[in-house]
Amino acid sequence: MKQAGTHRRVLISKNLIIMLVLLAVMLLAIWSWFSVHKTVSATGISVSSGLPSEIDVAPVITSTASNGDPIEGPGEFVGELSLPGAKLSKDCTGDGVDLNIPDFKSTRDKQEAKATGKIVNPDGQLTPAISQTESARRVREENLQEAPEYQYIEHQFYVRTTDKTFCMDPTCVLLSKTEANGTSLSTTPAATKKSNYGNFNVDGLVGAMRVSLIGQPANNVVQNWNDGSLITTGTSAPSCTLGTEERQILWVPRPDVYLDVLPTDNDWENWRLLTGIARNSSTQDSAHDVISEKTYKHEYVDSTDNGLEAVTDNAAVCSSGAPNSVGAATLGSTADICHYSSTNVAEPSLLHKTSDLNSESQEYYVYKMTMRIWIEGTDTEARRAMDGGEFNLILKFCR
Repeated sequence: MKQAGTHRRVLISKNLIIMLVLLAVMLLAIWSWFSVHKTVSATGISVSSGLPSEIDVAPVITSTASNGDPIEGPGEFVGELSLPGAKLSKDCTGDGVDLNIPDFKSTRDKQEAKATGKIVNPDGQLTPAISQTESARRVREENLQEAPEYQYIEHQFYVRTTDKTFCMDPTCVLLSKTEANGTSLSTTPAATKKSNYGNFNVDGLVGAMRVSLIGQPANNVVQNWNDGSLITTGTSAPSCTLGTEERQILWVPRPDVYLDVLPTDNDWENWRLLTGIARNSSTQDSAHDVISEKTYKHEYVDSTDNGLEAVTDNAAVCSSGAPNSVGAATLGSTADICHYSSTNVAEPSLLHKTSDLNSESQEYYVYKMTMRIWIEGTDTEARRAMDGGEFNLILKFCR
């Protein structure tokens, strides 16, 4: 009897071990769907003016006052700034001011995961996303051994203009690296650009990109010069008084690109990348939905009375310009990015036109701009965006 009891306990133990191993394998398989990814790279970000000396851009200069307080102001104004690129390894969601990461449901149905991507848990919470600058700050101030993962790119700069308002130029565009090299996304991708999930170009992630600009009026702007060089340290460093931050634009730069999930079968490479989708196009995807009705709007996940759910931002601006030589949709028309509340106004500051102190001074309206770039997780392309990809952003200002 003792031997039978011992044998039974051994069998039960073995079965439990096997079940635990199988459970672990299943969990790992599910987890791999949500965590395996490649980085997405911003290889070039430029901000420029079509009207040099009438609209100029400048980097942010920070220094410290004698009492230890931080001082901030614009550096030397030039016609163009090239901003550092960065790598993204996660998507996020938001209105361009608040960017977040929602909680997700886990699913064991791979076909459901293929068709819909990650499913937001309506009873979940939103976790604030962080930028590459915040990640670097934490490393610097908290002595971290490894930089925290970040979900969006942020750059700040100043704009000065002889007129009180300025706009985004119709030629503004977010280009995939493939398009920047003169090739259309619709062509057969090179081996280095082919997705593991189908015969489409991984640079198609541009369809899920978003750009926002948040502005602040900058008054009482001071710039001190010495022998043609801007003084950038100490109490003589650039300074200004900043107004309240207000979102000026949320831009959907590439609504002309759509990643279609083909019929439900067991082929995980059954995807296709559609390009050239016009605003009023009646083209349908494999689910018989009109594609333009999905792509020419901005949806994001937010907290509502019903929990977390997708809401539509009707103020978002979608590119709708004629495709350029490689088929990329440009902004298409000017977009006002200088609309502030009546109590948040810019007053002119008297500044030298150039670094030559013999040059005449002129009154300029100055604004600080915060630009954010992210992969919007509610977009179809975001489901495969982490398969790699590269993009360039060309932002140009005009009146």
